Amino acid sequence: TRYKLNDNKLKVAIIDRNLRDTTGHSYNMSKAIKEAFESHGFTVKVYGQIGAEKSIVDYAIFSNKYNEIPKNTIFQAQSAYKTTFKLIKEISDKYDLIFFQTADLYLLYGFLRAISDLQGKNRENKNAVGIFYFHYLSIGITSRHFLEKVIKTLKSDNKVNNLIISATSSDLLNQLNKVGIPKKFISDFPLPHIGL
Repeated sequence: TRYKLNDNKLKVAIIDRNLRDTTGHSYNMSKAIKEAFESHGFTVKVYGQIGAEKSIVDYAIFSNKYNEIPKNTIFQAQSAYKTTFKLIKEISDKYDLIFFQTADLYLLYGFLRAISDLQGKNRENKNAVGIFYFHYLSIGITSRHFLEKVIKTLKSDNKVNNLIISATSSDLLNQLNKVGIPKKFISDFPLPHIGL
């Protein structure tokens, strides 16, 4: 990355489309990551789900409707993709790092499409580095559709150079590579509260 870890002027966005309250994985991970970045003097903002407790998010943007219809994977996918696409186009030049702490293929494709559009307009302003941290990888009918789009974009767009894809284990990193994610984007980048 082009940034030094001791650069306390860095601005970081943490994004978790499932972050809503103070229970479970999303809250605990987001809180730990935010505190770790802040301990280095970074400015951190958290993006979560609509209706989230105001004390834990700075911006509530992701739909919470799919909680009522959890089996509607297509709705989840399209909602996550569209929200991410719109969000990144709005904030990419406002942050240095955008950390997707519970990554999935829908968020990743939204990020790639937004960055591609921004670069296609020859904008002079910088775009943030996107860090996608996968905890699991499940390939169903809908996610495979997005996986194909992600792989095609990563292999065809030579302007994509601000992306780090990481995971909770070496096995998962290998799995990401085996399904077609180009190896140059895959890294064992540590979670900040573990080894920044």
